[in-house]
Amino acid sequence: MSAIICALLTAIGSYFSTGLGEQWWLAWLAPIPVLWFAFGETKGWQAFLTAFAGFALGSTSVFRAYAGVMPLFVLALIVCGPALLFAFSVAGAKRVSRAFGIVAGMFAFALLWTGLDFLCSFNRAGGSVSTAAVSQVAVPMLMQTASLVSYVGVTFLLGAVSAGIAATLRTRDPRRAVIAVALLAGNAAF
Repeated sequence: MSAIICALLTAIGSYFSTGLGEQWWLAWLAPIPVLWFAFGETKGWQAFLTAFAGFALGSTSVFRAYAGVMPLFVLALIVCGPALLFAFSVAGAKRVSRAFGIVAGMFAFALLWTGLDFLCSFNRAGGSVSTAAVSQVAVPMLMQTASLVSYVGVTFLLGAVSAGIAATLRTRDPRRAVIAVALLAGNAAF
């Protein structure tokens, strides 16, 4: 039951922040429920499916503009492609967290999500148009980051902050959130 609730919460956050969503601040919160679920005592496949379902449902915001205009196969790729990358990142973070601790899992999520996002940018059909970093265009503080390290820096911050908050909620140890806030403060200072 908690997997369904976590997937739905992530879906709601993703729906209103990424794709055609306009609530940029929800992009920081959207990954938290599935990461909280993944950092718990669950199996890897459960974390993967929960993350995939949450992000795929959230990505359906593009249907408002493209349903009936684009072929169904293309819409399925637009929804499922980023959701698969997100799910692989969550499952990888779970595995690293089990092996090396939750702080390592926290950074593993941010690095995996960023790395897979970067690899997608080489796609000639769409490039980096599906990145979660696009949702942060309205935030000048993050545009300065993008000017220095491109959109991948923004994706990394999104991943690290949300994973830090999820890890704090899972362990009830605020040190993880402090690490995440320190990264965000360093970005703000820049």
